[in-house]
Amino acid sequence: MEKPTLRVLGTSVTLLDVVQDLARQDMDFDMEFEVQGGVEAQQKGILRPDEYDIYDQWFHSIDLLWTAGAIQPINSDRLANWDEVSELTKSGVLYRGANLGAGSRPMDIQFVQEDCTLGSNSALRISAVPTVHNADSFSYDPKLMPAELDVNSESWKWLLSKDWRGKVGLNTDPSIGIADMILAAQAMDLVEFDDIGNLSIEEIDALVDELILLKGASHFAGFWSTVTDSVEFIQRRKGRIGGIWSPAANKLRARNVPMRVAAPSEGYRAWHSCLCLSSQLSEEKTEAAYQYLNWWLSGRPGAVLARQGYYSSTPERTKAYLSAAEWDFWYAGKPASEALNDPQGHKIIERGALREGGSHRDRMSNIVMWNTLMDEQNYLVRRWNEFLAA
Repeated sequence: MEKPTLRVLGTSVTLLDVVQDLARQDMDFDMEFEVQGGVEAQQKGILRPDEYDIYDQWFHSIDLLWTAGAIQPINSDRLANWDEVSELTKSGVLYRGANLGAGSRPMDIQFVQEDCTLGSNSALRISAVPTVHNADSFSYDPKLMPAELDVNSESWKWLLSKDWRGKVGLNTDPSIGIADMILAAQAMDLVEFDDIGNLSIEEIDALVDELILLKGASHFAGFWSTVTDSVEFIQRRKGRIGGIWSPAANKLRARNVPMRVAAPSEGYRAWHSCLCLSSQLSEEKTEAAYQYLNWWLSGRPGAVLARQGYYSSTPERTKAYLSAAEWDFWYAGKPASEALNDPQGHKIIERGALREGGSHRDRMSNIVMWNTLMDEQNYLVRRWNEFLAA
């Protein structure tokens, strides 16, 4: 019998070449990976479920795909390590007392309810399999930090501060770039929001109008949609600060470009990746699809992505595939006992370095906002695109 070919649609956030190679090595069937930008992957995920079997994206996009009928429920009893998946998507926090954060929390859409809506009440059927997550902020070159600022008082407002005028870069994704600007505007008292996770039309207008004025005053140095573009943005010295995520910061460090990932006093912007089953998944591919879902909970891919700063939804499984030095630095918040490499084998962490923000527990307990889709998302996207085109 001919082996099935499992088609995975996703982004470069998780589908690194090394992850793809490892999957092909471990799976006993053929695999095809289609890597798109975040917006492009989301659009195809919604419109063309017949062209993929697995959707690999972020939790905050799940509502759109579920409403469009593009994905189907997953039976958690077919996931060998489901009981070991962290509480982040099940109850909302890793540890009691941690901040839930505003916005589209994964826990709010993790479970398929009796009426076939998505919600937080525990159920056998789930919307998606949690894979990796992180606490994001912004990164900057500490050697070029304005003298008026203090590395011990990092704040989201730096992104809109005149001290960084002409040196700021932003991600173009309207669910991410706008979140960074919301947090910066709130920290600066530039715009007042009732709920930073769900802006009204009036609040969207107030924010975007301010951003357009700042763009006209040359506050922003550039925009990007991929990790690769953000690396080039900094390396070409177009900017000095922006939404440079952990993988990009690490790539720059590997190229001897100093980068510090900020630990903002207001808290982090969090995200969580996940895997979904296409509603058009054929019966002959179902077994292969569940094998792939289980592979992501095995710890092997989580260990690869830990080396660029991401946290696994099954951390104890992942720990088995990391050295003690890697675990201590990336998860435990301890100084690196030796130099550490990224997933491609390039040295990115010097011996003695500390991860900004501390341990997994420290960072994921200090969430101010999750990447989110808002009630007025269509209007927000139109205004955001107006800002980008201004």
